[in-house]
Amino acid sequence: MTFWNPFGNRYTPKGPPGLQSEYVTEHGRFTMPLAEAVMWFGSFSIETAKPPRPPIETPKAALGERDDRSRSKRRSENFIRICRASL
Repeated sequence: MTFWNPFGNRYTPKGPPGLQSEYVTEHGRFTMPLAEAVMWFGSFSIETAKPPRPPIETPKAALGERDDRSRSKRRSENFIRICRASL
């Protein structure tokens, strides 16, 4: 996984690259295995220019409204919603 430190530092470890000696850093960029990144960092924030997905609609039954569509049609629509939400 490649990371970027916006301060643009440079670092050369005194020992072998890893969690103990840290990693070679050039212009604030360094690469480390994903498994070690998960152990080292407590959380990640991912920034993107894409707008957020719209929220999944609340089923009418949860709102107390009656849904006259057939049961199989409702199931297939719910399945499609779940698939879209997991993208």
